[in-house]
Amino acid sequence: MRKKTLLCLIAAVLLVSCKTSDEASSQAMQIYNVFKERIVANAQNGSDSYDIPFNFTFEIHELEGDAVSYTVIIDEPKVLMNQVQMMALDPERTSESKMEPSIGIFEEETYGLIPNQVDASRGYPKGLAVNGESETNTFDIYVMVSYMEENQSNVRVFFSTSIINGEVVYVKEVEHEE
Repeated sequence: MRKKTLLCLIAAVLLVSCKTSDEASSQAMQIYNVFKERIVANAQNGSDSYDIPFNFTFEIHELEGDAVSYTVIIDEPKVLMNQVQMMALDPERTSESKMEPSIGIFEEETYGLIPNQVDASRGYPKGLAVNGESETNTFDIYVMVSYMEENQSNVRVFFSTSIINGEVVYVKEVEHEE
C-alpha cells in the first residue's frame, strides 16, 4: 500500500512538472513567433531604429560553396538592459519549419547588459550574440533586440545590414520603438 501511494505521489509530481514545462515551452514559442512576425513586418516597412543604445557587429564566415555563417553581436550598452532577447533572420528565406537564431527566448536564464560592467555569473555578460547560416552569400539580415529598461518599460530596437558576396556592405541605422 505504501509503495502504491509513493508511486502515485511521484507520478503526480512528474505530471505537474511536465505541464509547467510544456506551458513554458508554449509561451516561449509564442514569443519566438511574435519576434519573427515583427522582424518581417519591420523589413517590409524598411525602418531601422535611429537610436540604438548599444554597439552591434556583423561577422561573416564562408562555408562550403556560396553558403556562409553569420554572427550578430551586441555589446557596450549605453543604458541598463534587462531581460534581453534577440533574433536575427533573412525575411526572404524564413519559413515555419526553420528555426531562426535567437537568444533570451527559450533559455531559462535571463540576460542583461550594464554599461561599463560585466558580471557573467549574475547574467550580465560583456555582450550577446546569435549565430545563423545562409545557403547563399548575398542576403539581408534583420535583427530585433527587446529589453526592459530600468523603469520597467519594454523597448524594441531594429537594425539590419546587407551581405553581398559574403561581405557586410551596408549597415542601415534608422527607429527606436517603445
